[in-house]
Amino acid sequence: KKRVVVVVDKSAWGASVQKPFESAVRDAGASVVVNESIQPFSSAAANIVAGILAKAKAANADVILWTGYEPDIAALAKKRVELGLSNVPVIVMGSIFSSLLSRDAISSAEAKNVYFIAVPMSPDFIVKFTAKYGEAPGNYADRAYDGLMIVVNAIQNAPQKDSDSIAAYMREKTHHQGYGGLYEFNESGDVLGGAWVISKVENN
Repeated sequence: KKRVVVVVDKSAWGASVQKPFESAVRDAGASVVVNESIQPFSSAAANIVAGILAKAKAANADVILWTGYEPDIAALAKKRVELGLSNVPVIVMGSIFSSLLSRDAISSAEAKNVYFIAVPMSPDFIVKFTAKYGEAPGNYADRAYDGLMIVVNAIQNAPQKDSDSIAAYMREKTHHQGYGGLYEFNESGDVLGGAWVISKVENN
């Protein structure tokens, strides 16, 4: 894929994804032909999305990278069919498309050629979570559990029981092997390493 559309929501989440998207496009030898951001939960989501997809069609885009929330994702699903862009793959962050599909908010045809980026889920965690709660865990449930265990460990072991000491302990002393892998932090508190997978959205 060489002609890439990048669409992010106007939020800290969108901003944190936009630069890596752009960098990945450059690293792949491709170019960004449309680069847009959308106000989350806009009442005009359908019109905004239609305008962006019209630009994508005019630019002969061959892949769309998209973040966002339900209103614009639902509009994206419907408008890309209307505009004849169903054969252009869409890669979204998280499982919103799958959620919309499971609730019949969009059709299988509207989820054609859609993929989502997520962290790989621990099989052990899936088994334990499902046994306990009777349903499969959400995308980040194992990371949320690991995060809680990291915080508990830091509270128990930090030399002082104040936020600065606990935060310093987490950054400097954490080497936690959890369900999501080994957790370590840089000086800014960002997790080092980690992996992502791209999965096809399918109707289960």
